[in-house]
Amino acid sequence: TLFSLLLRRTVSLSERLLIGETLNYDNMHGIVRLAKHIIIGTLCIEGLGAAVLFPRFFPRFGFWGGLYKAVFHSVSAFCNAGFDTLSAADGMSNLGPYAFDAPVVLTLSALVLVGGAGFYVWEDLYTRGKRLKLHTKLALLVSAVLLVLGTVCFYVFEYHNPRTMLGMSGGDRLLASFLQSVSTRTSGFHNISQRGLTPSSKIVAVFLMFIGGSPGSTAGGIKTVTFGVLIFTALAVARGTQNVNIFGKRVSHSVILRSLTIVMISMFVVICGVIALSVTENAPLSDLVFEAVSAFGTSGLTSGITPRLTNAGKITIIVLMYFGRVGVLTVALGLMRGMNSAAADKIKYPEEKIMVG
Repeated sequence: TLFSLLLRRTVSLSERLLIGETLNYDNMHGIVRLAKHIIIGTLCIEGLGAAVLFPRFFPRFGFWGGLYKAVFHSVSAFCNAGFDTLSAADGMSNLGPYAFDAPVVLTLSALVLVGGAGFYVWEDLYTRGKRLKLHTKLALLVSAVLLVLGTVCFYVFEYHNPRTMLGMSGGDRLLASFLQSVSTRTSGFHNISQRGLTPSSKIVAVFLMFIGGSPGSTAGGIKTVTFGVLIFTALAVARGTQNVNIFGKRVSHSVILRSLTIVMISMFVVICGVIALSVTENAPLSDLVFEAVSAFGTSGLTSGITPRLTNAGKITIIVLMYFGRVGVLTVALGLMRGMNSAAADKIKYPEEKIMVG
């Protein structure tokens, strides 16, 4: 799309459909405008992030070294990649001397959150202002709740942990908890030891990594909107209502079924990954679960066993990352496309009730 726009070539209908499919965007009318906004927005946000980071890196690495590291980490954070060139030798942090540098940590966190919000959310915020669509409202609501919940949980569970936060000041504890909550949403940056996390924190981290970011973003996982739809569906069933209503809008049954399918396939993929790792790797089950979910959520975090993985374990992690980033439903539909039958779907069998729950 970028090359087509630079060459001033007309974007064909097939290309528009491909862009829409890639971005999970169903409005062909504004797809080229959205692509332009994505390209311009990405460059502006990453440029702004690099501009904020450069003054922090310049004194230690010089002009060119500081500029390189500022651009590298800005792009890495925005794309939720988690790659860095600052890792500490002890493995406690991958931000090195900037592990508790508030401007660096907060800038990287902001880039991660913006990148993980999704291009659709950007476009809605830019074009509609206060009249946001349901998708945007739900993505922002779930993201905010998970961010706050994760920060509070990590702060409480790691407060007296000698392997992570014991001995830190209150501000450093809060900064570490906040970054940990952000990082588990698929960014990979951390300033405390992942190996030293308490079992409670690891459970919270697995939960957040499994959810990941928002649809149409640079993040992995089942996505925030999928999780939000299931929560509101459960609330509707508990209240005994037929329809799932969110912010005064009704969610279609097809979206609910799609969300349930995504979660079920994702859980199946992760469980298979854990079983495969348990066969090939010699490590505690908690570390294997952490590793598998981290790969599926493309978070880049590890409890310390990644460097010691066997070749079979590495292949398992690669497959999990592929499923998590591309999307389990997309992969499943691609594999089963030949098995689908439009004619069979038109046949309706007699309905009979069964007991569940």
